[in-house]
Amino acid sequence: MANNSEQQFRRVNRTLDEKPRIGPIPADQFIPWAIIWAIAYYIVKGVLGASWVWTSCFGVWGMSTWWVLTSSSHWKFLSKFIPVPQWT
Repeated sequence: MANNSEQQFRRVNRTLDEKPRIGPIPADQFIPWAIIWAIAYYIVKGVLGASWVWTSCFGVWGMSTWWVLTSSSHWKFLSKFIPVPQWT
């Protein structure tokens, strides 16, 4: 049998395999979301003169659409809409 001193394991940082994030926001989405928010502000608040509620709704809708279409694991969400084959 091997000694206990030979069986020591090296500690590994679990965050090494993670993607960078700014809080709950993925870092690769931060700049596109800022651009989408600026466009939403310009169109809804500036051109149409709508309230902040509509501006926020339009901005959140645009950012969530961008996130679903460009995220690395978009298949987890989009695969829910593929019908299951009927084997009868």
